[in-house]
Amino acid sequence: MRSEILLVQLRPKLDLPIENCTPVESFQNATLRPILKMLHDALVARLRHYFEKRNIQFETLPEEQKPLVVEKCVRGDQHFRQSLAGMVIGHFTAAELDFFLKNESELMRRTSDLVLQRLQSAY
Repeated sequence: MRSEILLVQLRPKLDLPIENCTPVESFQNATLRPILKMLHDALVARLRHYFEKRNIQFETLPEEQKPLVVEKCVRGDQHFRQSLAGMVIGHFTAAELDFFLKNESELMRRTSDLVLQRLQSAY
């Protein structure tokens, strides 16, 4: 069984507001953003693998098209989007997972948006 304390300690510390926020916004700033920062290289590697697997010549695209292609891949391929979300969800504690599941619709949307922004900024 994994140690949930260690799981939280592995995350980078970000100076983001969590007071005076809604519970969902606090979760986004206290949990999602640190996990996404920690997983940045893995998320980019997963996107590169996606491009290779589908023979998308991403590096040869004009710079202005790259963010659009990333968005099409993340938003247009449900399986890929779910695999990215699974990478993030796999780093939740049991309490975080419980909160996520109670607010799944809103937090899944936020997770997808944050992952998309992170992947677009990587290029």
